[in-house]
Amino acid sequence: MEWNRSLEYWRKVHKDFFEKEYYQAGKVSTDEIPCICETFKVVYKQEPGH
Repeated sequence: MEWNRSLEYWRKVHKDFFEKEYYQAGKVSTDEIPCICETFKVVYKQEPGH
């Protein structure tokens, strides 16, 4: 599956990571756990070699 911005895709590619992290913390990961997501905008891009 190619990268896309859907919630379904995001959950699929991050599921193993969150399950492992929650397990190590003695918790259980579910789809009901709140998650904060951020987006960023590049405001300055340094040229290569600088």
